[in-house]
Amino acid sequence: MEDRGGKYIEETSKTQIDKMDSSFRKAIKDFGDSFSMNPKAFLSYLHMLDIGRQYVSASYSRRLYDHAIALDPFSIAARQKYMLSLSTKWGGSLDSMQKLLKECRLTNLPAVQLRQLESMVYEDEGWERENDGDHAAAEVAYRKANDLDPPDCTSCIISSLVSVLIEDRKFADAAPYLNEYLKAKPGDVWALSNLGLVYIEIGTPQQHLMIGANPQTLATPSRRIV
Repeated sequence: MEDRGGKYIEETSKTQIDKMDSSFRKAIKDFGDSFSMNPKAFLSYLHMLDIGRQYVSASYSRRLYDHAIALDPFSIAARQKYMLSLSTKWGGSLDSMQKLLKECRLTNLPAVQLRQLESMVYEDEGWERENDGDHAAAEVAYRKANDLDPPDCTSCIISSLVSVLIEDRKFADAAPYLNEYLKAKPGDVWALSNLGLVYIEIGTPQQHLMIGANPQTLATPSRRIV
């Protein structure tokens, strides 16, 4: 990630992306080599699950997951990384995530871990519904994801929920999330722009002026791509 930098994808050059891609491919080879040296290299399996989402096949990811779980049967990190690799945005499907969740329910995982995994499934459902244009269903799914595993106020779930609330013209519902976002990230352009739009739409333009947003930057919110 050092090669890519910490900015959003639209602010990242092709050269940076290419460097990151090259580094990831080399890391995958190195992790693969480590398996022959130490078959119990749990961290190697974990890192491979993390960076291999766009480089290895679904069947290979499953083998990595099975090896990791064999070494640490109660690892939430391994389950979360594999669950993410099954998500729609990474080429998987909601159905495959639901099947993994069902599989995990058959184990003796703590309830808090099951809630975290179920939250990921609802987040993916929200993403699918949002991309289908069904903002009402997306809102329901995102709220369930948020309730199951309350995230950081600047998380992707919160920004996605804010987007569908504004798309559905539920401006008053979006305002508290944006205010919390700005407490954590003062001056964030995305949050300021959308909060300005919210205040104008709910009839409090003075609030818009107080946050210092430029009216010409206000627009329908877009998904934040990291």
